Amino acid sequence: MRPRPRCALAILSVILLLPCAADAQAAGSAVLDAPAFVDRLRQLAAPLGTLEARDAAAMAASIPDVQRVRVRDAVYDVSLREIRQTLLTASRRRDWPVARRALAETLAVMQREVEASLTPASQDRQTSRRALDDVLARPEFARGRGQMWRAELRRRLQRWLADLFGRTIGRSRGLRAIGVVLAWTAPALALIVLVIWLTRIGLRIRREPAIGIGALAPPRAAANELADGAVALAAQGRFRDAARAAYRAAVRRLEEEGTWRTDDARTPREYLRLLPAAHRRRATLARLTADFERVWYGSPQATADDWRRFLSALEDLGCLPAPRAT
Repeated sequence: MRPRPRCALAILSVILLLPCAADAQAAGSAVLDAPAFVDRLRQLAAPLGTLEARDAAAMAASIPDVQRVRVRDAVYDVSLREIRQTLLTASRRRDWPVARRALAETLAVMQREVEASLTPASQDRQTSRRALDDVLARPEFARGRGQMWRAELRRRLQRWLADLFGRTIGRSRGLRAIGVVLAWTAPALALIVLVIWLTRIGLRIRREPAIGIGALAPPRAAANELADGAVALAAQGRFRDAARAAYRAAVRRLEEEGTWRTDDARTPREYLRLLPAAHRRRATLARLTADFERVWYGSPQATADDWRRFLSALEDLGCLPAPRAT
């Protein structure tokens, strides 16, 4: 965090409030008018941007602890002791670059405050008035003025209606009777508004279209059903399609056993990687996966011998009914 100028407030309070004190050191220092003091502050701030710590002590020698400054008809003692002390201890400070920037900011604040004290009071008032006009011209204040005007108009209209009511109906009717009428009228109007609101909500709900969720996905076939389909395809001589159906039956069988949840986006190798090496179905699934990839992706024509290997794998996995597995 950047340190704030620590002595700025104290210095400004001394400039604006404290009268000239009969301090021995202050009496010995030369009295500068405000413009000369501003120039002196500029001279002190100019080298701070590149001032090395080893040269700070020499600069401190030219700065008094108290500088007497004349502003209009009064003389003030401005304490520069903390600035001088910071320069004297610069060689022992590890944070000298940070302290150097803080000194520059302090001198800049002092310079602005002294220059502000030179501005005539009438010019101050004009500047403040212009700043106030600029603030009030912003859109948010323009809206505020419009709201105040409407509120005043509403109050005048209410007073006019109350006066008109008092000079007409209020004379012939007693105030008690008018109060009873108003006490019953307000709840009746509130009830009417509530009924209208609920009716509109009900009509809007009826007009809203029903949310369609689309067709539900059909339930997955069991592993035994898929295996039966594979056997039927093999009986027709469609060994390649039978191999695909047999592999699907094996994946479904492992899902039924709780090993995984099937995902159509997975490849056979991804299914095989999901199965731990020590799993009791690992060897059967590895053999079935290799046969399926060879038949489905590589072999142009599947044979009955290929189907017998798939049939053996289905029997090992328990996908076929007991009579067919014997």
